[in-house]
Amino acid sequence: MTFDVLLEQLGEFSVFDISTVSQISDEPKQNVRVQLHRWIKSGRLLPLRRGMYTLADRYRHQVLSPLFVANEIYRPSYLSGLWSLSFLGLSRRW
Repeated sequence: MTFDVLLEQLGEFSVFDISTVSQISDEPKQNVRVQLHRWIKSGRLLPLRRGMYTLADRYRHQVLSPLFVANEIYRPSYLSGLWSLSFLGLSRRW
């Protein structure tokens, strides 16, 4: 699999895992893992956690939301009511 094919297939995804890339490319996971490692070293991919990746900023089509990434990394995740109010600027410090 070439990087251009990866961009074409997964360019709209913010976060993807090694299983998704393996299914798209029809290659064994070990071969995909080696290729992903090469792309990380060249700066084309960013590792998020073991087996989860995102495209580097210059290749990504959309802004990477920290809230979305947190939900993808740890499922099920939630946002507390206090955090939500603070995010909206509605909470006060006591």
